[in-house]
Amino acid sequence: MGRMSGESPIGRKNYLFMGADSGGQRAASLYSLIATAKLNGLDPAFYLRTVLATIADHRINRIEELLPWNIAAPLQAKSSQAAWTHSISVHLK
Repeated sequence: MGRMSGESPIGRKNYLFMGADSGGQRAASLYSLIATAKLNGLDPAFYLRTVLATIADHRINRIEELLPWNIAAPLQAKSSQAAWTHSISVHLK
């Protein structure tokens, strides 16, 4: 992840200090979610806030709805609708 995105590598020696293998696996999962949110055009902090705010009440059999690409799609649709509405209002003036 570090070389491709131009960011500093997160893992490497840091995984030695996670306390247990399960801690390293959880950290890797979190880093993966953050990278996937970025790839889908989402601010990672926004994505994590959104998921953490809704996950407790979300049905477990519909958990895939909280994946970054499923959250990004409605936001991109709203964004493009807002841009289209703005362009129409500019042309009508």
